[in-house]
Amino acid sequence: MLRITIAIAIGTALLMGVLMYGSTKPIANQAFAATACSLTVGNEGTTTISGKLECGGQGLGHATIHLTLHHITTGRTTTATAETEIPDGSYDHAVVLGAGHSYTVDAKYDGDSDHQPASATASIDIKGSTGNSQQNNNANQASAATPCDLTVGTPSDEAVPGSIIGKLICGGQGISHATIKISGLPGGSTESTTTSSDGSYEQGVFSPFSAGQSYTVTANFDGDSTHQAASATTSVNIKGSTESTQQSNNAGNSQQSNNAGNSQQSNSSQP
Repeated sequence: MLRITIAIAIGTALLMGVLMYGSTKPIANQAFAATACSLTVGNEGTTTISGKLECGGQGLGHATIHLTLHHITTGRTTTATAETEIPDGSYDHAVVLGAGHSYTVDAKYDGDSDHQPASATASIDIKGSTGNSQQNNNANQASAATPCDLTVGTPSDEAVPGSIIGKLICGGQGISHATIKISGLPGGSTESTTTSSDGSYEQGVFSPFSAGQSYTVTANFDGDSTHQAASATTSVNIKGSTESTQQSNNAGNSQQSNNAGNSQQSNSSQP
């Protein structure tokens, strides 16, 4: 009986070992299943951010690279995405880097079920020149970004507007996902909205316009690495609709009309 008990104990231990080994081994394999990746980022002159994504020593195409450009001189941050090419995994994104400015660019690949994430960072210092050369560089810098036109107004069918509308056009095309800042609204508030696929935008007015008041509403687009900044201003005049204001306006018109009538009658009554 003792031998049978010992044999059962040993068999149970071996079975547990097999089960534990079988349950942990796939986890270890899973950790090494995704291929390790490496990512590079840098600049080509003042017009391009570029780099390469390699996984397992080979270029990986059709991968999305998230780019963040930190403008150290101005404090602005610009984000964009680029897609890697086949077969070498290279990518590039058009930018405008100003003379005499410093930047930091971050590139990130999120990875997927087959490839591990990767990231890279680079510092960019664009030297500035002096004299006429500096002026020429500034002129080239300004012309490199696409000029933009911005409009702002109110719906034509609303006596008291409930929203501010407009459109952003750059290079003859509507720009989507652009941030438009609107100021001069009732109460001095400033609101932000985003353009749709055709460049149009609409921002609701949460504090209503007051009767008999005039407002100067301004829309601003700050621009980005490929589009110049733009702004537009409109006047919003709200007609008086309260009873006292309406009576006052009517009385004034009537008085002018009566005065004119009285003068006319007075002139015509004298020979």
